[in-house]
Order: sequence, then structure tokens, then C-alpha cells
Amino acid sequence: MSFVVIFVSAYFFDQGKDLKTKFLLSTISTVNILIFVYSFYYIRLFFLKSKRFYKTILISLPNIIGAFVGGILFMLSFKIGERYYEFLDYFLEQFATGISIFCILYGIKEWYKIDYKDYILVAIFLFVQYVISTDSIFYACFIFPFLMCYISVKYKFKEICFLFGLLAFICSVYITIPLSGEYWNQQEIYMLSKISSYRLALGCYLIVFLFISEIYSRNRQLNYEYKRMMFCDELTGLKNRRYVREKVLEKYIFQDGYILLLDIDDFKKVNDKYGHHIGDLVIKHISNLLIHFNLENKIISRWGGEEFLIISSNKTKQECIATCNQILELCNKIPFGKENIKIHATVSIGAVSFNSFDSNSYEKLIQEVDRCLYDAKGLGKRQYKYGGTF
Repeated sequence: MSFVVIFVSAYFFDQGKDLKTKFLLSTISTVNILIFVYSFYYIRLFFLKSKRFYKTILISLPNIIGAFVGGILFMLSFKIGERYYEFLDYFLEQFATGISIFCILYGIKEWYKIDYKDYILVAIFLFVQYVISTDSIFYACFIFPFLMCYISVKYKFKEICFLFGLLAFICSVYITIPLSGEYWNQQEIYMLSKISSYRLALGCYLIVFLFISEIYSRNRQLNYEYKRMMFCDELTGLKNRRYVREKVLEKYIFQDGYILLLDIDDFKKVNDKYGHHIGDLVIKHISNLLIHFNLENKIISRWGGEEFLIISSNKTKQECIATCNQILELCNKIPFGKENIKIHATVSIGAVSFNSFDSNSYEKLIQEVDRCLYDAKGLGKRQYKYGGTF
């Protein structure tokens, strides 16, 4: 099928070569494609996905192998001998064109995730360089790295592949059509060398920036994991105490709100009776109730152990008390269940209102809400203690 498509295209659109040459070139291109497909399959099958730069290797290596085999067949078929420029040109043509097309196909499903403004930006850059450049080689290679740097730090890998491939293909078409026509008409080896140099630069740029994008994506993922470990509770997914102290208080000043400090009642008995695994599930159960509870302008964090802290702004004392009652009712209404285990996990709540919650009032407010929680526990648990406004 590949041979038929290539041969028919060559027959109708390439009027400069005889039928035998078209047949040989179509056969070589078909072998090139088959080598690429099999190389891609076996690299994907046996090369571990956990290895570094797996995606870039998967994209580039099969293309290099296929283009290299095609170049050797091209050299043998046309008996080039010492004129290695022709071999090099064929190899680099397949290499640059093949990798750009494959990048487009690899990421084409993600095209809609790319901001339309960036499509416009690419078009503007290409047009400007086309206008101001007197040398097409300089034009195509000069614009490529700058756009790739911008794209590499903004998008995910498949989106990057699509934009890279599209940009490389446009540059390749722009440069190779007029220059290759000049070469084949005038038989100038110098022009062939110029095209080859351009194709080499184009393909190398693309692979290098694919590596860069994988490095950046990996670092971005590591940074995300670092922040998640530093500022999120692993068990519940809620923010932790460090997040409140180092992030919230740096960025926000809460006005006219309240703080609730919740503690699961008799939690030690749950651990002693059912084990720490069930204890962890009870903590997750309470955290899920709080997450799905309708609290506006809120921050919920796991404060430590079986304690949770809720901060909400722009709320009155009446709204604070109403929230405490609703949380107590919700915990009573929805018990924890796991197989044949059923636990009515209740909470005690300390509550205070504030005029302003910031780094200056942090310590005092936390001490007051903790004291209120202690009082609620002392009054018999399963209730709240409101401590006033500070």
C-alpha cells in the first residue's frame, strides 16, 4: 500500500525523472517506511518506559534507522560511489522530513489544547522572517530555536511534538522546494551541500529540543511532586500545616471570618480495636465529609494526627455556629463503614472568629481555637465550643 501511494504520487507529480528512477525511489522509500515501523514497534516493546528520554528516543531513533537504511539502498541502487553528498542528502531529507511528519502525527490529537494565539505567533514569526531575510537558510534556521524555546516551557510533550513537527515541516517545505529545484535543474553540488546542511540543522534542532522539553517536563513533574510532599497530606490529599504557615499567610489576608479546629472523638480506641489501617480510613472518611461539605471561601487542612483545621473568610458569628452544627450533624448522619465494620466517627470542634487572620495574628488565633477544642472535649465531646472574636 505504501509503495502504491508513493509510486502513484511520483508518477503524476515528478516529471523530471524517468519511470525506472521513480520505481527505484518509490521502492527505497517503502523500505524506509517499513524499517521505521518495525524499529518503532520493537523499541516501544523492549525499551523500558521508565528510562530517561524514552519519548524522544522513541520518536527519533526509528526515523534515523529507517533513513540510514534507505540512504544505503539509495547509494547502492544508483552506484554513487565516492559522491557521498547524494547519499548524505537522501539520508538527511528522509531524516528531517520523516521526523517532522511523525511529530505531527504523534501529537495531532492534542492540537486543540494549544492556544490559538500561539498559532498566530508562529505565523507572524515565520512571515516576519520571510520578509526580512535575504537568505532562506538563515531565515529557516534562525527562527526555529527561538520559537522552540518558547514552546518547550509552555506545553506538554505531545503538544510540543505537534508544534515542533509543524514548524519543522513548514521550514522544510519553504527551504527545500526552491533549492532542490535549483539543484536538480542545474546539477550544482554546492547547492546540494547547502540543502544537506540545512536539513541536518533542522533535524538536530528538533531532536535537541525534544530532549530539552522532556528534561523540562520531568523537572516540572519533580517540582510538582516536591510541592505535593511538602504542602499536602499524603493520606487525605488535604493541605497540611506547613502550607497554611508558609503559603496561605504569605499570599492572603483573611478578613472577618472564622477558624474551626476539629478532632475525631475517641480515635485512640478505634486504632486499638480495629488497627491503624482502619484508623487511617476513618481519617479519610472525615476528610471526605469536610471536602464535600458546602463551605465557601474555605481552606481545609489536616492539622496533624486526627485533627483538621478550617479557615473561612467573610463569615459572621452566626454562620460559624451554623457550620459547626452542620458538621456535627453530618458526622452523626453518615457513619464510617468498611465490610462488616461500622463506626460512628464523631468530632469535637473549637471555633473562634477573627477580624483579620495573617502572620501577626496567627499564633494567638491558633492558641485560642486549640483552647476551645480542649474545652469542647472536656464538656463531653461531640459538640463545639465557640470562643468569641479576636
